[in-house]
Amino acid sequence: MKTIITSFSLLLISCAAIAQENDLGMWSTLNLNYSFNKKVMAFYTQEFRLKQNFTRINLFYSEFGLQYKKSKNFKAALSYRNIQKAYDDGFYGLKHRIQLDFTFKKKANNVGISYRSRFQGEVGYPGADEFGINFIKEFYWRHKFDLKFELSDSKLTPYTGTELRFMLSNPRVDEIQGFNFDRTRLYAGTEIAINNRHTLDFYYLLQFDFQTNNPITLSILGVAYTIQLGYAGSGGKGKGEE
Repeated sequence: MKTIITSFSLLLISCAAIAQENDLGMWSTLNLNYSFNKKVMAFYTQEFRLKQNFTRINLFYSEFGLQYKKSKNFKAALSYRNIQKAYDDGFYGLKHRIQLDFTFKKKANNVGISYRSRFQGEVGYPGADEFGINFIKEFYWRHKFDLKFELSDSKLTPYTGTELRFMLSNPRVDEIQGFNFDRTRLYAGTEIAINNRHTLDFYYLLQFDFQTNNPITLSILGVAYTIQLGYAGSGGKGKGEE
């Protein structure tokens, strides 16, 4: 455990040293999950994001998909995300994203360890990019690692984690092309179990951009509310993610 915390700290220090600009934002998320049985769950997410010290809208999106739980240690999900991205000229750009997730979980005593691999492809329709490039196609491969700590006789479940994003293709980025590491996130928060179907989640997230002429350190205050419907024996979907 000390090794993991030390690694997170070193990664945080190195990222902060590279970043040149800072911004503060907020992500507000609503998750609705419906479990058909122990293995199959449909989910819907609505998220709203603010930027520039909470003064401007960054984006809002709607996402829906299906999750299949093969076993207690492995699950897969396929989802579609409709994104409305706000730009400085006051207009919004429409983006469509497809995501394929594979999640592996393991429990050691009261600590849950998980890894999620996400492949995502995104297309921006005309007007969806401030650089004037239409029908932009972006492809990324993301790796997310979580530690979740179960407390005895408590409704609180603290967690921490990190995510690494690798760019496969993005024509908007002139500095680099091809397979490159371009973003990382570090976060920590607490899930609050209101009851067995309602969960509230508060978290703090740091996002660092790389391989660009204008790297940004983004600090996020996040809140998420999850409602679990349908089959009573299935767990819910966690905080919203980009």
